[in-house]
Amino acid sequence: MKATLKTVSNLIAERKPFTCNKSLYGEQRGDTYIVFSYGEHFPLALCRDNLWFVNSSKYSPTTSRHQSKVRLGLHGIEYRELSVNEIRNLI
Repeated sequence: MKATLKTVSNLIAERKPFTCNKSLYGEQRGDTYIVFSYGEHFPLALCRDNLWFVNSSKYSPTTSRHQSKVRLGLHGIEYRELSVNEIRNLI
């Protein structure tokens, strides 16, 4: 589904696949939902078995905006912050 920065937070909360300006996207891989910023090298969030993990590593101002959208989508949902490498290991 095509998304805008205004709509991605809701799509993330609902774990729906999306693409936003080719720089931010979410996809389902088996039992795992993953949100990426600018490619697979920088996963922003991962959900498996209803457990959310959010990337706490910094990269760029744009990626920081993407991280804010992820956290907005998860408002009220418990998640654990991990480094980018820890999230990569979960994938």
